[in-house]
Amino acid sequence: LTPRVSRRAVSSAVCAAGFATAFVFAVVLDDRSPRGAAIVADSIFRDRWAALAQVIVAGCGFVAVLISYGERMREDDGRALPNFMMQALRGEPLTVYGDGSQTRSLCYVSDTVEGLFRLMFSDETGPVNIGNPEEISMKELAEKIIQITESKSSIVFDPLPQDDPTRRCPDISKAVSRLGWRPRVTLREGLTKVVPYFKSKAKRSSFVRTVAD
Repeated sequence: LTPRVSRRAVSSAVCAAGFATAFVFAVVLDDRSPRGAAIVADSIFRDRWAALAQVIVAGCGFVAVLISYGERMREDDGRALPNFMMQALRGEPLTVYGDGSQTRSLCYVSDTVEGLFRLMFSDETGPVNIGNPEEISMKELAEKIIQITESKSSIVFDPLPQDDPTRRCPDISKAVSRLGWRPRVTLREGLTKVVPYFKSKAKRSSFVRTVAD
C-alpha cells in the first residue's frame, strides 16, 4: 500500500557529511489527510531513499507537522485561519461551520521550523509530532481574530461538512522529551504577527475588485 502524497503535502531536507547522510521528511497533514498514511510513508521513505542514495544512512526521521501558520500563507487556501483573517479585514461575516465547537491546534511557523531543525540534527527516527497542543474552538478563533483585527464583522454559522474532524490536537510528548522542543509563540502573539501580512492581501484583493468593476 502506497499513500497518495501531494506536492504541497511533502517536503524533504537532506543533510550530508562524509559517508553519512541524514534524511528528514516532513509530511504536512491537513484536515482531510489520513494519519495512517504517515506511518506507512515512514517505512516507505526510509527504504526507498536509502536504496536510491546507496550510502550509509546515519539518521532517518519522520515528522508530522499539524496545522502550521504564518506570513506568506495563501489567503485563499480554504483553511479557517486565512478565511477568518480575510473576512474580518474586509468587514465580511466570518463563516463558522457547525456550532463552532470543533477544535484545532495552531503552531506558528517559527516554532515549526525550529522543531524540524531539531529533528534533522538529532538521532531521533520518529515519527514525531510537531504542533501546538493548545486547542481552540473555531468559534473562539473567529472571535479572537475579530478582536485582534478590530473588525466590525459578525459570525455566521453554516452546516458542518460531513468529513470535518471535531478535534485536532497533537501529542508532542516525544518532541519535548527527545528533542527538547515545545512551541513558544502564543496564539495571540502569532495572530498579531500575521495581521499586517493579511492586511496587505486584503488591500490588494480590494484593489483588484475595484479595477475589475
